[in-house]
Amino acid sequence: MKKLPLIILSAVALGVIASPAIVGVSIKSNLRDSIDRINTLTAYRVTEVSYLSGWRSSEATFQAELRGISEMAQEHPEMAEFFNAFKATTTIDIAHGPFLPGKGFGLASWTSYLHDIESLRNYVVLDEGQYLFETTGWVGLNGNIYFEEFVPEIFFVAPSKLSVHFDGYTSKGSTVDGYTTYAGESGDMEISSPQGNLHIGPFSLDMDMTATLDQALSGELFDSSISFNISEIKLHGAQSLELLNLAISGVSEMQPDGQLADLSAKYSLGSLSAEALDIHDAILEVGIDRYSNEFQKHYMEFSLANMSTIDMPPEAAEQFFMDSLPLLLAPAPTFGVRQFSFTLPEGRFDSSFSIKFDPVANLPSSPLENPIFWLDKVLATFSFSADEKVIHKMVAHYIEDMAGVNLDDMEEEERNALVQSQIQTLVGMVQGMGFVQLTDGKYSSKIVYDHGSAVVNGQPYALPFGTPPATSP
Repeated sequence: MKKLPLIILSAVALGVIASPAIVGVSIKSNLRDSIDRINTLTAYRVTEVSYLSGWRSSEATFQAELRGISEMAQEHPEMAEFFNAFKATTTIDIAHGPFLPGKGFGLASWTSYLHDIESLRNYVVLDEGQYLFETTGWVGLNGNIYFEEFVPEIFFVAPSKLSVHFDGYTSKGSTVDGYTTYAGESGDMEISSPQGNLHIGPFSLDMDMTATLDQALSGELFDSSISFNISEIKLHGAQSLELLNLAISGVSEMQPDGQLADLSAKYSLGSLSAEALDIHDAILEVGIDRYSNEFQKHYMEFSLANMSTIDMPPEAAEQFFMDSLPLLLAPAPTFGVRQFSFTLPEGRFDSSFSIKFDPVANLPSSPLENPIFWLDKVLATFSFSADEKVIHKMVAHYIEDMAGVNLDDMEEEERNALVQSQIQTLVGMVQGMGFVQLTDGKYSSKIVYDHGSAVVNGQPYALPFGTPPATSP
């Protein structure tokens, strides 16, 4: 009986001693499984260059490239240097758990660094011991992941006298119980060339999602949101431009059945000033409701299968269209420009458009050559409102662009007379047809097309096809 505690202590000690090596074997297996998933499910191809396994640590080196790059370089040797720009070598230093230096208990910690991009090797200036991109992180005993990313201050100088100075980028992220969050921010970027200088102010990137690794890699749908913001972009040279407060955001929200998602993307701009252009408070928001996860998977499979194909046969694209379009349309999706608006010195412009499809399970033999088939299966709405002077401004641009007339070469009286005559012709024509109304200094219109019938500004409108005019909705 006296020997029992000694046996137990010996077993525990043996387990503690052996556990880092066991963790190392597991990490190696999981890492290789992840590489296999990346190669199978994404547009990248990752090749293991070396893997050195130790008791307390391991070191792995991989080369990554876009799928098909090597094949393209062989087919087009004159562009090999360009294609090599998409190859990079990464080394990962891994510490094995369960005891992690500076972290406490955990399965593993790592540091990875991007230390070689062949095409940039002679042009990038870094401080001693720095890399183009570095990540550190660790995995807890419960499998949760925590990581940080770091891009140092970089100077890039090309033979063409193009130079880039980037103040760096840092980020933090985590995956806890299947929920991933990410937040990063950058410094300024200055790009200089003989033609001019471009300044890009600090940007930020925030993201969260609920997804498995396979879902994230394969492009399947899941709940997520992302936002990207740039404080300013300024161009000085032969042409000048100033853009302030650019924001891009996107949301994917799964429906309860897990097979459909509502997607939206929004672009907003505080202001844009350039030659003869002054825009403020611009917004473009687009969306798809009831977007099919089956279609998304089909699309990703097709894209990956043809990633290395420069000249895709038209028959392949046509076959994909015929096979996958019913997957997209069977759930009766709605596509829309939910908002397109901007402000000019002359006033405000707002508009929206949506089109909802009936469920379509089967296509006719030549769907693109059968417009009546589609016109009988959609509900579409369009509306806009604009200050009168904004429409006048747009007509003036139309005259210059389409008629080849330079209004600046005209006297003010002659220019105003020409614009007014075109307004009377163009706007007056659509007003006379009932498509546009002018009320209290604002033009507006609302058009509803419903399975072959139309209502324009509340009045039934006869179409040269479809059903008789509908009553006002």
